[in-house]
Amino acid sequence: MERRDFFVSYTNRDRVWAQWVANVLRNNGYTVYMQATDIKPGDDFLEKMEEFLENSGNFIAVWSEGYSKSKYCMNELRAAYHQWHNGRMECLLPVRIENHPMKALYAALVHVDLFDIDKVAAGKTLMDAVREKVPRLVPVPDNEQEEYAKMLYQRGEDYYHGRNGVQRDYAKARDYYERAAVKGNADALCGLGVLYDNGNGVQRDYAKARDYYERAAVKGNANALFELGVLYYGGNGVQQDYAKARNYWEEAAAKGKTIALYRLGRIYQEGTGVRVDYAKARDYYEQAVANGDTLALYHLGQIYYSGRNGVQQDYAKSRDYYERAAEDGDMAALCHLGYLYLSGAGGVDVDYAKAWKYYKWAADMGHEFAIHMLGEFYENGLGVSIDYAKALGYYQEAYDAGYGNAPADIERLRKKLYG
Repeated sequence: MERRDFFVSYTNRDRVWAQWVANVLRNNGYTVYMQATDIKPGDDFLEKMEEFLENSGNFIAVWSEGYSKSKYCMNELRAAYHQWHNGRMECLLPVRIENHPMKALYAALVHVDLFDIDKVAAGKTLMDAVREKVPRLVPVPDNEQEEYAKMLYQRGEDYYHGRNGVQRDYAKARDYYERAAVKGNADALCGLGVLYDNGNGVQRDYAKARDYYERAAVKGNANALFELGVLYYGGNGVQQDYAKARNYWEEAAAKGKTIALYRLGRIYQEGTGVRVDYAKARDYYEQAVANGDTLALYHLGQIYYSGRNGVQQDYAKSRDYYERAAEDGDMAALCHLGYLYLSGAGGVDVDYAKAWKYYKWAADMGHEFAIHMLGEFYENGLGVSIDYAKALGYYQEAYDAGYGNAPADIERLRKKLYG
C-alpha cells in the first residue's frame, strides 16, 4: 500500500465536510486516504482503517459532536494519537466543524476551527495550519523545485540523525530522501545509499547502495564519490579494487571532501595498492589538516618521526603534530607522547611525570594499552613508589578493557603479592 500524506477521519454524518477537507488538501498537492474514496464494497472496514493509519504520515480528525460519540472515530483518533506520541506520525490535527468541546486529552492539541466562517476563509485557515506542520509535496512551481528538494532532504537528515525536535526514524528518513531523490537531489540519493550501505532501517544491500551512490556521483556529489571509494577499498558488494578506490577518493578530494584527502594519505603511507610514498602521504595529510581534518595530525607525526621515503626526519615537527592530535583526543597520539617521555626518544629528555600525564589521559578515555602502562609505572617505580597492588589493579582493568597481553602481567603480580 502506498504511503500518503493524510488520513482524514470523520463520521458519516460529516461526510460532506470531510470530502471538502480532502479536496482542499489534494488541490494543494497533498495525498489523502479517506473512507469515501478508498474503501470499496467488500473491503474489511477495520482492516482498511488500520492500513490507512499505518500508511499515512499525518492525521486529520473532522471533529463534531457526532465524531465524539462515534466509537469507530474515537478508536481511530486514539490509534493516531498513539502513533503521533511515539513519533510514527508527524502531525495530528483536529479540525472542528462545529463548536463542540474536545475531550481533555485532545483539547491540548493544536487544532483549527472552521465553523462560523465562509469556505474561502475556512480553506485558508486549514492550509495555514497544515503548511505550518507538514511540508507541501506537490505541486511546486518549477522555479522552486530545487529548493524544495533540498528542504525534503534536510528533513530526511533530521530523521536520520534525530535532531531538530524529532526522534531518529530511519523509515521517515528514507521516505523524505526518496521524495527528494525523485526531484534529482544528489544528496538524497547519497543518503539512500548510506541507508542501504549500513542497513539503517532496511536490509543491508551493497548493490542498492552502490546504485544510489553512482547516481549521485554522476551529479558530482562528493560524498557519494567518497563512499564509492570506501566500497571498492573494502570490497563491500564489489570486487576489491584499490585503484578504483583511489580514483574515487581523488575525485571526491578535488570536490572538497576533506576525509578523502586523509584516506589518500593513508594509502600512500601504508602502500595500499601503490608504492609507499611518504612525501605524497604528507602532502595529502597537510591538505587535510589545512581543511580542518584532525585525523591526519597523528599520521603527520608518524611521518616526521620516521623520516623516510622523501621526508626528512624532524622530531620537533613530529612532536608538534602529536601534541595537536592529543589536544583533539587522539588516543594513539597520547600513547606515543607517553612513550617519548618515558623512553627519552624523539629528541626529548626522560620525564616520568609527563609520560604519566599522557598515558593517564588516554587511559581515562578507555585506551586499554594506556591503562596497562599505568600498571607498569607502579610495578617498576617509574616516577612513583613501587606498589604492586596498584599495578595489579591497572593490569586487571586493562584486561577487562580487552588488552590481550594482560594475563601474563596479572599472573606475575599475583605471585609477587601472594607467592
